[in-house]
Amino acid sequence: PAKQWRDVAHECIRQGINSGNQQQFSNDAAAAEKREPYIALHTRVELEMMRHMCGPQMEMNLTKIFHMVDEFIGNYNKNATKEKHVERMFMAVSRKGMEEALGKNKTVHERLANENLDTLASRQAQGQDPQSEKSTIVECGEGWMKRWYSSQQQKVDQAKVEDNYYGTLIPMVMNFYIATEAEVFIGTKGSSWSTDVWTTRYYQGKGDRNFKYTKEGIVPIPNGGLPTPHGNC
Repeated sequence: PAKQWRDVAHECIRQGINSGNQQQFSNDAAAAEKREPYIALHTRVELEMMRHMCGPQMEMNLTKIFHMVDEFIGNYNKNATKEKHVERMFMAVSRKGMEEALGKNKTVHERLANENLDTLASRQAQGQDPQSEKSTIVECGEGWMKRWYSSQQQKVDQAKVEDNYYGTLIPMVMNFYIATEAEVFIGTKGSSWSTDVWTTRYYQGKGDRNFKYTKEGIVPIPNGGLPTPHGNC
C-alpha cells in the first residue's frame, strides 16, 4: 500500500484500536515508521464458516485458539531477544460475521458464535489490564479506518474526507499488509486469505515464521513456509 496507509496501519498496531483513549493520528514520519514486533492471527470463527463444508475441519472455539496462541507467544518470547518480544496480537477476523448470531441461541453454532464474542471481549479486556501478562489484542481494518475518518473531520487546514470514502478496499489492504509484516503469522488451514498471506511472507523471506492453528495445536507450515495452492478444504 501507499506510505500513507502503511503509516496508518503501523499506528494501529502501536496504539491499539481497543484503547479507551481517543487516538490522535500522528504526522511524525519517524514515529509512523517505528516498528514494534507483533504476532498476527487470522481466525475463521464466523457463523457462516461454522456452517460451511470446511468448518468441521477447523478449530472454531475461540477460547481454545487463544489458549494455544498465548502458549505459543510465551514460548516464542522465551527464545527471542528482548527486541523481538511480541506483546501485541493483531487479529484479522470478520466482526460482522461473528455478530451474525447476536440475539440467536437455538443451534450449537449460534451458541458457540455468541460464546466466541464473549471470549473476545473478555480477552481484549485482559490485554488492556497493565497487571495482565496477556498480549494486547489489536483489530484494525474498518474499525481503525472509522477513527481515521473521524480524525480527518477534525482538521481545519485541509479538505474533509467523507466517511467511508474508500469503502472496504483500504481496510482490506491494510489488514493484509499488517499480516504480512508481522513477526509471526498464524493462519487457518482451508482459508484462501491465510494461504495468500503465507505465500507472500514466504517470498518475503519470512516462511520460517509461518504457522497454522489446528485442533491439535499450532504447527509450522511445511515446505519452508510455502503452503500448497488453496483448494476446497
